[in-house]
Amino acid sequence: MKAFITTGDRDHRTPIAIISILMPMLIVAGFLHDSYMERPEPEMTFIPSWSADRSDAEIIAQQKVDEAARVARVKERQRQFQTVERQLGM
Repeated sequence: MKAFITTGDRDHRTPIAIISILMPMLIVAGFLHDSYMERPEPEMTFIPSWSADRSDAEIIAQQKVDEAARVARVKERQRQFQTVERQLGM
């Protein structure tokens, strides 16, 4: 460092040295500033979707309806993929 400062023409070296020191400092300061930001708390929303006094028979019946709807969605999605497959000649 001493040789750099004492030798030769310092008119162009000094600003370059200052910039080369400041740039990494700015980058590190930016990362430090970014790491101290507070994260938002997750929001929890409770939505009552059924009554608490349902019987086991009602629960099982609803599960069967839900499963039938899921199977129908899966079959429809498979049909759509098969149509695309036929169109592309796969």
